Amino acid sequence: MIAALIAVGAAVAGLLLFLGRTLHPAIRGAAIAIILLILLAVAQSVSLYLPIVFLQSTIGPLTVSRIIEGLLLVMIAGCGAWFIRDARAGQTA
Repeated sequence: MIAALIAVGAAVAGLLLFLGRTLHPAIRGAAIAIILLILLAVAQSVSLYLPIVFLQSTIGPLTVSRIIEGLLLVMIAGCGAWFIRDARAGQTA
């Protein structure tokens, strides 16, 4: 959990340090998705009653936490594809 908190701190510091014109929007989107994934992992490992009750509720065969995790991973993959597409087109700064 301490390593996850250090990773969140590093990601937030990186976003704040490089925020603005220097980052491609896909990089910011991926960084935000990574921060949210780490916060999801921390919320599950802390085992507080209310977040666990919400995150472990089932929707069909999946839990809410797995659905959120899947959506965030799709977001990271989409940001990667967006950045690669723009890099091939010569649009990255």
